[in-house]
Amino acid sequence: MSIILKLQKKCLDKNESLQDLLREALVISTKLKLDDFKEWINSELRGYSDNIPNYRIINVQLKFFNPYRGWIDAIVNKEFESILSRVDIKQSIVELENMLIHYQEHKTIQMHLKGEFIIEIQKLYKIDFKPAQFVNYIEIYRIINEVRNLLLEWTLKLEEDGIIGNDDLIFTEKEKEMAKNINIQNFNGILGDVSNNSNFSIEDNSTNIYNENINKLIDEIKKLNLKEEKQIILDLEASKTNKSGLNAILGNLLTRFSEVATITSLVKELLI
Repeated sequence: MSIILKLQKKCLDKNESLQDLLREALVISTKLKLDDFKEWINSELRGYSDNIPNYRIINVQLKFFNPYRGWIDAIVNKEFESILSRVDIKQSIVELENMLIHYQEHKTIQMHLKGEFIIEIQKLYKIDFKPAQFVNYIEIYRIINEVRNLLLEWTLKLEEDGIIGNDDLIFTEKEKEMAKNINIQNFNGILGDVSNNSNFSIEDNSTNIYNENINKLIDEIKKLNLKEEKQIILDLEASKTNKSGLNAILGNLLTRFSEVATITSLVKELLI
């Protein structure tokens, strides 16, 4: 069976890793000197820096963290919708596939915003609460599915034009010449010209924020020069991997240092 037909078959198999399919497509595009496809495939494998495809621009929900009520939805004016309610997904396919595995249980993914953008949003809403963006994990699945579909369409186009290669990854000179007529503009959505200046990145932010607040709390504890400082810090460090006993520790700290604003603030955030 030819390499093109083999790749077609693999594109239809959900158990086939998309990363592996892209690598095979990279070999084909290189041998056929399809430079635009090679660039697209490399971007999917390594992540994007610019020229984000349209299918990688997704909708998000802006929210603010209220220390007493948790995450609350923000109303986004249409004037700022493209900035606050949409985001470019630049991560590699490997990162997106791993993200899907991690978030399928939680259903939503929290987007991490850069510090400068956080300040701008707070100014816009005249609020001190920390903002974040949330996306349904289905949006990430849609990106992965779209890439798989585009690969399948590409192999079908090659077959339609009589470019199939052989089992040894060899293409005839005639096939290479015919491939010159195939360009990426034939495939809607592969290339996009929409850029997002907010420089968002996806992280497991629920865990990141938790650990960040634990570290801040430890720093504040160190400033008090307590005799039992070492034990308190050990307990807090342990809570990063085992949260079951954390509430008791935090309750004790809240009682003892109720007049220390920095500690009480951090404790309340961790208790929510």
